Amino acid sequence: MLLRLLDQLPLPVAVRSVGAEILGCNQLWRDRQPQSYWQLNYTPLSGAWAGLELITAQEPSLDRLKTEFLACIDHELKSPLTSVIGIANLLNQQTLGELNQTQSRYVQLIHQSGKHLMDTINSIIDLAQAEAGQLALELETIDLKSVCQSSMRQTLRWVEQTAWLNRQPLPQTLIELDLPEGLSTCTADAARLQQMLFNLLTNACKFSHEAQPVSIHITLQVRLWGRWLALTVIDQGIGIAEEQQHLIFQKFQQVDSSLSRRYAGTGLGLVLTRQLARLHGGDVSFVSKAGAGSQFTILLPYDADQTDPPANHLVLIGDTQTAEIERLIKLLHSANYYPVIARNGIEATEKIRLLRPLASIVSADLPLVSGWDIYHTLRREQPMYNIAVSIQAEDSDHSIPEAVLIKPISMPAL
Repeated sequence: MLLRLLDQLPLPVAVRSVGAEILGCNQLWRDRQPQSYWQLNYTPLSGAWAGLELITAQEPSLDRLKTEFLACIDHELKSPLTSVIGIANLLNQQTLGELNQTQSRYVQLIHQSGKHLMDTINSIIDLAQAEAGQLALELETIDLKSVCQSSMRQTLRWVEQTAWLNRQPLPQTLIELDLPEGLSTCTADAARLQQMLFNLLTNACKFSHEAQPVSIHITLQVRLWGRWLALTVIDQGIGIAEEQQHLIFQKFQQVDSSLSRRYAGTGLGLVLTRQLARLHGGDVSFVSKAGAGSQFTILLPYDADQTDPPANHLVLIGDTQTAEIERLIKLLHSANYYPVIARNGIEATEKIRLLRPLASIVSADLPLVSGWDIYHTLRREQPMYNIAVSIQAEDSDHSIPEAVLIKPISMPAL
């Protein structure tokens, strides 16, 4: 009778005795034959079936397989790679004997290439852990100036090493820190914040020149956007073409993905930076124009010790047209609002949920999810948004595309 009951269950099940002898199983167990890596759960039975155990088998999910695979990579690749880097460093310091110029260069190439590969492996593992919710932050009160300066020094060393490896002249690199005097500390994971800033700063250096630059000028600007801490990396580089901007936060994607691409990299830096910012409760936004540089902003919650929290002046713009984004940014800046940009409906919805902006202006024909779909989704899941909607219709003078304005009723008119 027990075995007949087991055949009705929608998962592989078997019964065994205390002596671990399989007494019977259902058809699913026979068909699928659970492997050694399956998860098995043992449940003692009672009553008339006392002394027997019920075994249920569960096939591992893709997330679990990915976690196990990355754990294998972490051990099997990083352990020998650490030895390669260490030995190359010893040879480079010539502690085991003097090297000629050619040998010294080859050893330095091994050392630098090994470190680059180690950084790539670490980025893949960090990203997988962040997506699986297994990456823990060590939040503490940190000194903003110290973290920013450490990121800047690390970036300058990266510029020197990159120029040496590529046998290019070392560009004159200037990274300026624009930090107001009254803004000194915040609550964050210092190591992860430095990692985020390093990713943005190295990207700014990488794309600040067309061929062999004479100089690179980058600004790291720190500001308070109401209840948000905004760390913005501003470059004067090649910028990002409008039709490529939607690829920026996709894994293993680059603006130039051809085999002959000029700029190396895995395309994970910005994705990881956004994941780390979201773990902090914030996000990443950017504005860019081809030939006119880019501005990438990390937004982190700012826990100011104030009785009255600062007003929320964050406004989300969901659009794909650079000209329209620039027009709205100028309008918002003139009214003392802080714009955050999203370039598709999924990104816009995520940013609205995470950042809770004062208002969201989203294009009605936004890719992936339209402005109207965003409105209806938020209306269903969050009635407390107190959403009001207005439509920007086609205007003969300014050619404004139709857009949905999602905002609290109390928001001042723009």
